[in-house]
Amino acid sequence: MRFPCVVSIALIYFSAFVRMYDALNVIALYVALPIAFFLSFLVGNSLNKNKYLFIIVCMYLWVCFTYLFADYVDTANVQMKQILGVVLLCITVANLTMHEKLLPWLYGIFIVFFISISIYAQQHILNVAFDISRDRLNDEKLNANMMAYFLFYATVSIYFIGELVKNRVVVKASKLILFALIPISFYVAILTASRQVLIIQIPLLLLLMIIRYGRNVKRTVSFIVVIAVIIGIGYAYYGKDMYERSYLKQRSESKVENDPRTYLMEEAIKIGFENPLVGVGPSNFQHYNKFHHFSHNTYLELFANTGVLGLILYLYAIAIFMKRQWKRYRQTRDRMYLTFFCVGLIFMVDNFFYVFYVNLWLMAFIILLTAHSEIYYKTKLLNYGNQ
Repeated sequence: MRFPCVVSIALIYFSAFVRMYDALNVIALYVALPIAFFLSFLVGNSLNKNKYLFIIVCMYLWVCFTYLFADYVDTANVQMKQILGVVLLCITVANLTMHEKLLPWLYGIFIVFFISISIYAQQHILNVAFDISRDRLNDEKLNANMMAYFLFYATVSIYFIGELVKNRVVVKASKLILFALIPISFYVAILTASRQVLIIQIPLLLLLMIIRYGRNVKRTVSFIVVIAVIIGIGYAYYGKDMYERSYLKQRSESKVENDPRTYLMEEAIKIGFENPLVGVGPSNFQHYNKFHHFSHNTYLELFANTGVLGLILYLYAIAIFMKRQWKRYRQTRDRMYLTFFCVGLIFMVDNFFYVFYVNLWLMAFIILLTAHSEIYYKTKLLNYGNQ
């Protein structure tokens, strides 16, 4: 592994780990990540080779153009700084993926990030009179739903590390941790009172395990039955009481129409149709609804703030990725392509619950996933050609 690779990876790991600590996070954002960005070009330049990255960067350029039409310039300025960080990290990650051996290390970033926010949650929220019947794992720094998004990323990262690394200990650890994530996901759902943890994690874990272990129909059905029985017994003896007295149960029983996010989504659609060409400007949607909040939906936030073109570019990048993976899977029956497809599908669903495109860590993951899929495809073609 070359020196620029080692330093870049180390700087990104540092930045991921200190995300929740203000003084160190400033160093990460203004020193560590910019240095990693410039060093990554010594590994390679992905801008002219990674189609997904190119489309995403075009989307961000369009966001910059819509800045010219923002009524609330100060608000737009804040988001423009965020987007600069997103673009820098996305390009950095894409450049580093050009060194194939770095893939497991790049996935490790998201495991470290999840560990970091978990440590913060334990020290600053759980240790301060936390009650699962009325509290969420939430404060001014940590949004409860962030645990859900990065648990998803950490789960996928653990799975792929088990596929990429040849070390037996690492492979076995990856497989064991994947099973351990079943109760961990339930526990995180209880602490965060986040319905989307279970909406995302249950199908994700089920799909990953079926892809990994389900080699034939009988085995797959047996596997599902065994897992279902284990989960059922675990829930009956340990989880039911916890769920019954949790805030998650209260939130799950509330009607969808009473959720403020339903109103925000409806307003975002309305604002988008009223301003279809350039939207209302970066982050400006929050000034056009009574809650003064963003829409909690990537697609609708793009539509409201940047118009139809910003939304189309984002959907186009995801659609190309999904189409390629499904086509490659049908042609080869290679389960890795099916894994990419399933993870991409869940990523699409997850974007209905939050605004991903303005968060550098959330967007860096999809860039890593798409780059990994192309590396895997090219490696397979090369191996096929050498046979």
